[in-house]
Amino acid sequence: MKKLRIGMIGCGRIAKFHVAAMAEAGLKITAVSGSPGSKNAISFAKKYEIPVTCENPTELLNLTAELDGILICTSVPPTLELLQDSLDANFPVLVEKPVAYNSESLETFMDYSDSILVGYNRRFYQSTLRARNHLFNKSDVLGQLSLPEGVKVPKIDSGDQTYLRPFFANSVHGLDLARSVLGDLSLKHVERMYNDGGALTGIEAILVSDSGALLQFSAHFGAPANFALTLDQADLRYDLKPFEIATIYKGINVVEPTPKTPIRQYLPKAIESINPLDEDIKFKPGFVAQSRAFAALISGDDTGHAARIEDAHTVLRLAEQLAGTKLPNR
Repeated sequence: MKKLRIGMIGCGRIAKFHVAAMAEAGLKITAVSGSPGSKNAISFAKKYEIPVTCENPTELLNLTAELDGILICTSVPPTLELLQDSLDANFPVLVEKPVAYNSESLETFMDYSDSILVGYNRRFYQSTLRARNHLFNKSDVLGQLSLPEGVKVPKIDSGDQTYLRPFFANSVHGLDLARSVLGDLSLKHVERMYNDGGALTGIEAILVSDSGALLQFSAHFGAPANFALTLDQADLRYDLKPFEIATIYKGINVVEPTPKTPIRQYLPKAIESINPLDEDIKFKPGFVAQSRAFAALISGDDTGHAARIEDAHTVLRLAEQLAGTKLPNR
């Protein structure tokens, strides 16, 4: 079977992971262009043996007979224009998350849903898939989602809230993961914490799924903690901490006091661990499966639960509701 040929726009830090994952999934990056104004494409193409180097994205998008799809992995500001240009050239597209910094910017792309996948690769983790298979659309789930994003909070909020970009660019990953496991989420209640200078430092909220599951959301910026998702249903607990690994607990071991440890301990019983596949250890986790989903999109096949543009729009809108603000795309 002939390998699908992919044109890649963007040569930044994430690009090399896509090259390797695409190859493992049976696709081939055959042409590359840097972001607008970038000079990195030549050295990148040489290092990763990509046969065609384009001076700019426009030149790459003119290769309509030589390419089957487009991968966009640039920084956020140029992404929307590149996405529109790729769609205008009739290419199916895999675009890195978050696509934009605000939800309104994505509304114009809703009619292109069948042509776009968004790179929320954590949907493909074995931990996520196992939790989804058991808990999706269940009503009797209580959970906690902790996203201690490394936001550099200013002492004084000057009105320029671009310091919140990490929340809108990365914490949306966790929100999308929770949506992929539980179903769509809406905001029930939110409380925000600010420093003396009026800058946002943390968020606590209650989210509810369409089926009635409840999720406590916590984002204390800069806290010394890992991202985590804990989900309780009946006598089971799914603990995704970090997201790539899940431990399932059932029941409690009671350890009676001893002279050495004079307190009674109640220890959850771990009954199973869900670890990454070999491909998620050798390559960036979720990227190979995501590349297979992109191949399915190009071929007109089922892409499973890969993220679509409406998913990217929904989590950005939810992030805006949680933070109480919208960011510009500049």
